Amino acid sequence: MKNLLVFLFVLLVFNSFSQLDIKEDKTEENVIGTYSVVGTTFLKLTEYKTEEFVSYIFLYKNLKYQQIVDYQSFSLNSMDDVNQLYDVISKQLPKKEKKDLEINLPNGDQLTLSFYKNKSVQFKVWNGSSWSYSTYLRQKQIDKLFGKI
Repeated sequence: MKNLLVFLFVLLVFNSFSQLDIKEDKTEENVIGTYSVVGTTFLKLTEYKTEEFVSYIFLYKNLKYQQIVDYQSFSLNSMDDVNQLYDVISKQLPKKEKKDLEINLPNGDQLTLSFYKNKSVQFKVWNGSSWSYSTYLRQKQIDKLFGKI
């Protein structure tokens, strides 16, 4: 009888440990474009696809800190949004004027595109508590980031 109780206890213990639900990650990752200098990636645009959703994530090195390596990101939900962002940047860069354009992102963050007279743009993201800053980009670097060249 004692052996039967030990056997049942061991059977129940092993049965409770075998209830792991293992799922395969079916996320497809497609790098659309990057901007790197000497092996350091400053900006990267990646498309993530699953069966339920598609997301376009901009990963950038935060230049707010000089001694800390900090990467931040913001995302867009469709390729139409990505193309619209590219069009806005490409139309504004040749104008050689200092201007800030604010864009509200789907997750509630605020993206500010800061254009400068030297034909460059900087992404600034407000996440509700702090600012983060990308590097300055010119048209050729924007084209490379968005996969146009």
